[in-house]
Amino acid sequence: MIELIKIIHDEFPVGDSKNGFDYVFDGIYSFLDIFGAERKSYNEYVELKNLLVKRIYIGLETGDKTLFKYLNKPGSPTECIDVVSTIRSAGINIGIIVLAGAGGKRFYDEHVENTVETILKMPLGNGDIVYISPLVVDESDEYVKIMEELGSKMLNKFEIVEQIQGIKEGLKDLIKSG
Repeated sequence: MIELIKIIHDEFPVGDSKNGFDYVFDGIYSFLDIFGAERKSYNEYVELKNLLVKRIYIGLETGDKTLFKYLNKPGSPTECIDVVSTIRSAGINIGIIVLAGAGGKRFYDEHVENTVETILKMPLGNGDIVYISPLVVDESDEYVKIMEELGSKMLNKFEIVEQIQGIKEGLKDLIKSG
């Protein structure tokens, strides 16, 4: 990955030097599969920061352990907290992505409560983002079939908006910390 980022620096104007370009990208923003086979160390994240990686987005989706598994995500919300702590300690900002509507009606309360609880355990601050994305699925998706087998009905658009507001309300104290 380091070699690929160095190629980005060679091909695009990133950081302070313009290299003859009229514009400069302020940094590199990336998405991380937090549960990949290979976890990066603190020192590797410091190296990424030195290569101007500014923010890493992580698809937490939910903080509820049970729903997390139904979303077919390996790992756990606790592992996400650990990864976020390592990345933040290296000086890179975080973007946490949550799926509003995940788990439907059956997991509604657990999804909100445990997602808020999980995010509040993360050392987030200035420059970090919590992005709440409405769940959009195709009726043929495997996820929809699993939810139907569990007897969980999908949320309608009004219930999704309500859930987004519930998550935001639970996270309002994050704003005080930046």
